[in-house]
Amino acid sequence: MSELQRKMKKIVFLAQSRLNRNAAPKHVPSDHPMLLDTSLYSDNAGDEIIMHFAERQITRIWSDNRFDRLPTHGIACSATMNDVDRLKLFCGTNALSTRTNEFALAFPQRAEIYRDSVALLGVGLKGLQYSSEITPAMASLLKYLLSNDYVHSVRDSHTERALRNIGIDNVINTSCVTMWNLTSQFCSTIPTGMHKDVLTTITDYDQDSVADEGMLQTLKRHYRHVYVWLQGVGDERYISSLNVQGLDFVRGGFAGLQAFVDAHEDFDYFGTRLHCGIYCLNHGIRSMIVIIDNRARDIYYDTNIPAVERDELQNSMDELIEADRPTDIHVPLRSIEKWKSQFMPTGSAD
Repeated sequence: MSELQRKMKKIVFLAQSRLNRNAAPKHVPSDHPMLLDTSLYSDNAGDEIIMHFAERQITRIWSDNRFDRLPTHGIACSATMNDVDRLKLFCGTNALSTRTNEFALAFPQRAEIYRDSVALLGVGLKGLQYSSEITPAMASLLKYLLSNDYVHSVRDSHTERALRNIGIDNVINTSCVTMWNLTSQFCSTIPTGMHKDVLTTITDYDQDSVADEGMLQTLKRHYRHVYVWLQGVGDERYISSLNVQGLDFVRGGFAGLQAFVDAHEDFDYFGTRLHCGIYCLNHGIRSMIVIIDNRARDIYYDTNIPAVERDELQNSMDELIEADRPTDIHVPLRSIEKWKSQFMPTGSAD
């Protein structure tokens, strides 16, 4: 058993013991929250995209707050007992899990620092493609962590149902925080027709060499230049194993993506990385996200984000590239407003 697994076992025991005692939940104020930052110590630049948009939203609520940050990755974090009564905003898409052995939150030395003081912001559950239910141990842990004082924001209706099924009812589906500005009015400004170049991505940890190679070859047939943003540490190595030449790599992590988008105009996005696609959509770029897991799939079902299953590419990709396609995303604006307004002194959000 690893050190992380031993620590998690102790925390689950602590959580279950507290629930068995029916201990009264504590109240934490929201005036000076901390950030559980999924980008710290992460080797996936997608986490930086999430935090980029999360900070845009929360700084509108806490405009005078300089957020103290705690990492979610790793074995431990530096929170102290001075933080026990501070709200912690937990940002990220696949930050939760249905099982404790997949829940990788870095806890402080004393787990009670997080008790009843975590509020979710656009969080989703990983593992739902394998299990539709949260295990009893994981349910106890979530009830130990999550505040009863605030409404929690989750990224999709599947996650909302899963939490309600274990008795966590103070939850609403706001979609991912990266999508909150993709209103109907904004989406109407996104071009419908094909551009000359394309930005694409593949995913090193979810490989399908036949489909991925076919996607890249199809993009090369249709576009003048095919740029590949390397989001994960293993992306370039994986692409090099495929029989595709003439690709232009975009390196430098999230900063490299930002620089590319700022410097280029005549391009589409078509690739497997969800948050690269959402970043492009936020910059008015015609996009198509290739679905490889439950994150993009669940968001697509709820919001109609432009997306296609990877196993459908062979039959549909040419048309998706060539045809005029309006972007018609449905963001739950009322739920977003409700989540924001609970923290606003006037009871209203921007």
